[in-house]
Amino acid sequence: MSDQNLQLKKLVKFHQDSAGYYYACANITTEDDLRELFKSLAEGRSQMAVSLKSLLSEEVDKELWMLRNVLSYLQQGWRNMKLALIANNRPEILRHCLKNEHEVLGNYEQIIYGEEESDEVFRQSIYHQQLLKMSIERILSTPYVKFSRQKNLRTDLMAKAA
Repeated sequence: MSDQNLQLKKLVKFHQDSAGYYYACANITTEDDLRELFKSLAEGRSQMAVSLKSLLSEEVDKELWMLRNVLSYLQQGWRNMKLALIANNRPEILRHCLKNEHEVLGNYEQIIYGEEESDEVFRQSIYHQQLLKMSIERILSTPYVKFSRQKNLRTDLMAKAA
């Protein structure tokens, strides 16, 4: 199995797990804007998993379950996010989402700069990076103070940098 195939399989599993967790968070939250954000992120991740899976062989389903242990570190982060949802800690929820999106974005870098990528894998990876960057923009633009549309992670980060 090539390194590229292993990386693609990890990304498929990562996207599948992330979609499931985002859907679960959408069901937990009582805030409409967060529910919409989580559903959107989940749908995007599901679509990315399907498109990457189409680049792999039919045996991928048999092998993906083996990656569950490799990716178990995700569960701790998602557990923290669910706890933040229960505590209505919007800034913490959004930080976890942002961290997750950046982590996946970094995984695509490994594929793009790898030596053995095919044209289709390269094209899909670039497209998925663009989608992830749009998700990051959406997370950064989401208000982190309830009932206030003026504060979000982007404005807060800019204010701290000034």
